[in-house]
Amino acid sequence: MDKTDISAKLKQLLEEECEIVVPTADAQLDIDSFNMMLIITYVDNEMGVVLDMDQLDFDAFMSLDTLTEMVAHEVKAA
Repeated sequence: MDKTDISAKLKQLLEEECEIVVPTADAQLDIDSFNMMLIITYVDNEMGVVLDMDQLDFDAFMSLDTLTEMVAHEVKAA
């Protein structure tokens, strides 16, 4: 799975399930704790990537770009 696939899946999740508008990949997102848990669960269940809560950088949830980078990094590490 490459960054383009990861970004597309995350954008779809954000817009359809979290009801967060993503105008551009670098736009700042307003993600609350509930949506953060939805994203973490989605990444685990749909992408097979477990995000370590102890190592998780919550700044990665600032934009689609930063979120994609975090997940892509974890995909490479797995």
